[in-house]
Amino acid sequence: MSEQKKTLFNLVVEPGKVHPNFEALRTSNAGEPARKMLDEIYQDFEDPDGNFLEQFQTTGFDQRYFEIYLYAYFCRSGYKVRRPHPNPDFLVTREEVTVAVEATTVNPPTSGALASLGRKVKELSPEEYQDYVDNELAIRFGSPLFSKLQKRYWELDQCRNMPFVIAIEAFHDDESLIFTDESLTKYAYGISHSARWDKSGALRIDYAPVKEHKVGDKVITSNFFAQPDTENISAILFTNSGTQAKFDRMGYQQGFGCDTIDMRREGFCFNPDPKAMDSTFFSYNLDESPFVETWGQGLVILHNPKCLHPLPRIFF
Repeated sequence: MSEQKKTLFNLVVEPGKVHPNFEALRTSNAGEPARKMLDEIYQDFEDPDGNFLEQFQTTGFDQRYFEIYLYAYFCRSGYKVRRPHPNPDFLVTREEVTVAVEATTVNPPTSGALASLGRKVKELSPEEYQDYVDNELAIRFGSPLFSKLQKRYWELDQCRNMPFVIAIEAFHDDESLIFTDESLTKYAYGISHSARWDKSGALRIDYAPVKEHKVGDKVITSNFFAQPDTENISAILFTNSGTQAKFDRMGYQQGFGCDTIDMRREGFCFNPDPKAMDSTFFSYNLDESPFVETWGQGLVILHNPKCLHPLPRIFF
């Protein structure tokens, strides 16, 4: 008799405690590719804390989804992945280089200026939207990054003398996944940039220092990588793709749900043309995909130029 496969979708909690997004994922016909892909990844996923399944089904749905996405990226992209300790979340090895990776997420605020303002992304005017990117979103990223900094994981025996990376994704708003790394980059380096055409028609990029980010009475200093103790952080790994949409596409690409679902992918991507000011729109049917999507598409790495243990430039 073959051994029964592990699954994420048999309830281990009372139905009344189930997160609504997990319930939708568990029961939706359209979620078949993601469910099968998640369970395939879960087969050799280690749980050093012992509570992954419970949290994935309840209050930690977004956080645990991001965690298993990172694992999927690592283990399906040629890395050796170990999870022998509760912290860091991952020890990732490639070509004799081992990197410690700790995951965190931007979550809805429960107190303070951001909670009292209660701004929803879909309700912002164009002017408010830009202020949101420049200030509020930067503050939202800053809070979990600062919290991880206080943990001083690099002092753990299993993290000593190796690059240490914080991986982050934003789940604080229904629309939070539309944002790229623009705001996080401003906060991480304390620099903003803008594009313009000069009189000769050439594209020019202007840079300006950013000293702080402010929302109401809440003010934080910009330039995360210049703050005390951040020399121990080698890089920040960002994505807005560690979600069901990614697992749906990767599962569909592997053959899950193809007989019952039609799937398209569209969005905007980086334009490598040095004269391009705007990103490039793309759209395609997954049954006629122009390429094979990788788990790493959608990941951005922000290197710390002042770190003690630099991350090899092409490690991720």
